[in-house]
Amino acid sequence: MMTSQGLPFPLRALLERINANESPPWGTHLNPECLRAERSARKQIAQDPLEDLPRLLGASRWQVPAPTKACGISSSHSTEVVGRVWELSQDPAGCREIQKAFDCATDELKLAMALELQGHVLEAMKCPHANHVLQKCITLLRPHHLQFVVNEIMACPDAIQLAARHKFGCRIMQRLLEHGLPDQVRDLGDALLDQVVDIARHPYGNYVLQNLLENGNAAETEVDRRAA
Repeated sequence: MMTSQGLPFPLRALLERINANESPPWGTHLNPECLRAERSARKQIAQDPLEDLPRLLGASRWQVPAPTKACGISSSHSTEVVGRVWELSQDPAGCREIQKAFDCATDELKLAMALELQGHVLEAMKCPHANHVLQKCITLLRPHHLQFVVNEIMACPDAIQLAARHKFGCRIMQRLLEHGLPDQVRDLGDALLDQVVDIARHPYGNYVLQNLLENGNAAETEVDRRAA
């Protein structure tokens, strides 16, 4: 067993979670029924792990945070895409148009456009086009403006673990780990470590954990610096 003593976060937490997960007895693991169940589960996850989100979205304990109104956006900042960000984000050509608009917009206008994605974050993570727009938002917005993205993902049970194993959702998780505030990275990292073994074995999930190892240490350093 590897020791985690003296290691930085999140490597320390990662090793602790891995060591805490005991492997099942060989007899159980090799049981034909267990093997069939495992293959079936892996096949379902490989198809689309976020397909379970419609059921989760309907859970009574989950609600999308109320949209925040953008203030101080003058008419001179308006473009043709304002008011149509979510609509265009779901279209192949439209998503490229939105990304270009983000590249050219002021910080004020970027926030106004980003807030049009409120209530659609989980849908955007699944969409082959909108996920690029959401990534652009995360990359260009000021970190504290990303909180609505983190809130919507964390408000839905198991969404973080499912997103980490999704071919588009894993990109969103990596961008959040790269550009989020230390507290945001810590919250996301804690949720990922809850299922660290399964995520580490997944073809998409393992990249999310690698990103956490790279950026989680930086987040921990920043937290320590502020506390000093």
